[in-house]
Amino acid sequence: MKKIGWIGIGNMGRNMARRVLDAGYELYLFDTNKQQMQQLLEAGAKAVASAAELAKVVDVVFSTIPNGKILRAITFGDDGVAAGISQGKVFVDISTVDVETSSQVADIIDRAGGKFIRCPVSGSTIQAARGTLTLMVSGDQNAHAKVEPVLELFGEKRYYLGGGDEARVMKLVIQSM
Repeated sequence: MKKIGWIGIGNMGRNMARRVLDAGYELYLFDTNKQQMQQLLEAGAKAVASAAELAKVVDVVFSTIPNGKILRAITFGDDGVAAGISQGKVFVDISTVDVETSSQVADIIDRAGGKFIRCPVSGSTIQAARGTLTLMVSGDQNAHAKVEPVLELFGEKRYYLGGGDEARVMKLVIQSM
């Protein structure tokens, strides 16, 4: 796994993606706000035109987006991750989204031949920059093992919770508390 893709270069996404780039991975970016990517592009990342193109050129796609509506938008359709993902590739969503959306995305990624990892995080943008977030992870166990070296870059505490949407449920429970 040498090529990593990132969708959603906001404050959290930029800090996490920077850690990937600094660790020596080849980093590809997609964000509808081109200015958000500028700092990472200047540091050596490459931009692509769509989420589908991103999924075609990388081994693993990460996304840090604000809600389930946007997760569906970057996944479905001709320009979505599902249109570009293939056998052996992994899509890791770091966002906090509802279980229903997460399950729909997992289904389409699975049908396209990829694997979907749910990985909501707990922590701040400062912790993202330092790599000290807490990660709740669920999804296919083999896919999780494949992305674990990258997850180590962001989280000093990482909890694998099961093969489905357990991480989403745990994050929502923690937020409600």
